[in-house]
Amino acid sequence: MKQLYLYIVVVVLQLFTTHTLAQEASLIKNIRPANLSSAPQQLVALNNIVYFVANDGVHGNELWRSDGTNSGTYMVKDINPGGSESFINNLMVMNGILYFAAFNKSNGGELWRSDGTENGTKLVEDENVGSGGIDPTSLINVNGTLYFIGNAIANKKIVYRSNGNSVEEVNSYTNTGYEIYDVVIGGFTSSKVFINITFGSSIDLDDEIQAININTKQSEFIEGLYPPFQLDFANIGDVYSFNNKYFYHIDSYVGGAVRFNDGNSSTTISFERNGFETSNIPTPIRFTPFGNNLFIQYFTYDEQLGLYPGSSYYLLKPNSSKAQHIVSYENTSPHLAINKNAVLYGILYFGLSDYIFR
Repeated sequence: MKQLYLYIVVVVLQLFTTHTLAQEASLIKNIRPANLSSAPQQLVALNNIVYFVANDGVHGNELWRSDGTNSGTYMVKDINPGGSESFINNLMVMNGILYFAAFNKSNGGELWRSDGTENGTKLVEDENVGSGGIDPTSLINVNGTLYFIGNAIANKKIVYRSNGNSVEEVNSYTNTGYEIYDVVIGGFTSSKVFINITFGSSIDLDDEIQAININTKQSEFIEGLYPPFQLDFANIGDVYSFNNKYFYHIDSYVGGAVRFNDGNSSTTISFERNGFETSNIPTPIRFTPFGNNLFIQYFTYDEQLGLYPGSSYYLLKPNSSKAQHIVSYENTSPHLAINKNAVLYGILYFGLSDYIFR
């Protein structure tokens, strides 16, 4: 039987003397009456207003806003007029403006911006003129400039950037031997934007990391499969940007490792526990910021059993490549960490389950 327990690792960095208690939850507005769901999603806060996507049953999924009151909860704009939705996604805030990808019949899928008003919600630029669009994904704020991926051109993924007034092409990736399955922006430092490229099909995928210089727009190979066939197999995931470094986990036939790139070179992180040190980490990774430190959690793998019987937490301090062991749950129940971690008032919260997965 699966059971969920709540465990707490207590590592207090700063003492807080005041706590705000959550009030009882209550319905703000019934956006779609008649016992039908408006399916609110992608909630983002900006200037004491919550923006989200919802369907009122008349306009389809569109952009909404709420100040926490019934009268202050309303649709911002019907971007794709009529009952057809605008397929809004990737809501994010940059420089006090809300940015997102949206679709309408005139422009296709393009980059949009909003100041929270109907008139201030507008297309940034019709980059692919006409109804074709560029279908933006993977929006990320890189030091005050918006970077994203365009997906509309066959066999080609384009990296764009925007200052909020126009859209500029930065670099592009095309099929060269291996079919490109997906391209996402993984993270950034002050000088580079890191691009995760997945090659192959949905049943046979391999990855690589490239970095684009913010100033020159030149792309360079960092690590992975192709090119220049550095590894026969590579899965790159669990990426995270923190303290001007790009953290990632790479798994290949020669083993797994957790690394970070500071914009100049990649460094492998070693994990210290009871006098033993290893850098071979072939299992899934989870990163959680903790002040200026970084919690790194991974699942312990048992080769004889062929399963993941436990979880371990390590703490990486600034300017260090050695992570210190904090706690492990391996031979006790519950032992398997699940879902995301959270930090509140200098304390790390995480969930554990007694479920073992293979």
